[in-house]
Parts: sequence; structure tokens; C-alpha cells
Amino acid sequence: GPEGKADNYPTEYILGESGTVIVGIVNHEQKPVNYTMEVKLENTSLPLPPDQQHISLGNNETWEKAVIITPPFEGKNMILAFSLYNEDEKEVLEEGTCLPYRDLNLWINVSQNTSENGSTPLTEI
Repeated sequence: GPEGKADNYPTEYILGESGTVIVGIVNHEQKPVNYTMEVKLENTSLPLPPDQQHISLGNNETWEKAVIITPPFEGKNMILAFSLYNEDEKEVLEEGTCLPYRDLNLWINVSQNTSENGSTPLTEI
């Protein structure tokens, strides 16, 4: 969120509309590191621009960007997962999946757009 913590982030989304989550990464590895970031909503990958997928940081360098999230489906208490992979030290499991170096889960709700008063729009008869 805006204060650099995993709070005050948008939790309510309207289907088809975007929200912004501030993501910060700091390299404390004492060496340059190449990272890959992945964002998933309920295990469905969400698109990211290339400069937010592949991130190279020098020692003690900080990366902070506004990541735009556009949920593609509705649901309540869905997990919006941010996974960071260290490309230089990937941990691969037997089934070929990689363990994230760091991860963060946020819970969001996505609903259909409704009018202000909750009524349905009028149609001609």
C-alpha cells in the first residue's frame, strides 16, 4: 500500500476495472540479483509489462512501482498472489515448479458493476 506495508491496498474491485497496488522490492543479497515477478488471481496469471516481470537490482537497490491489476473474473475473498523469483538461485521442485524466493498474498473481492442505488437500469418497453 501507500505506506510501504501490505495494508491500505484496494480490496474491492469492479469486474473490468483496474486498481493499483504499490509493490516494493529491496535487494539485501550483497550482490546484484535478477528477479522475476508473477501476479496471480486464484492461480490465474495476470499480465504484467516486461519491466515489471523482469527486475534487475544491484546490492541495496530498491525497486518500487505501481502495479495495475485488472481482475478478469468475479469472486469473494480471492487470493491475489505476488511471487518473486530469484533467477540466479531458483529452487525447482521435482514436478518442475519453482518455489518463490518471496511471496505476498492479498485478499480481494471482485463484483459486477452495479448502479448507485442497486436497481437495474430501465429498458424501453
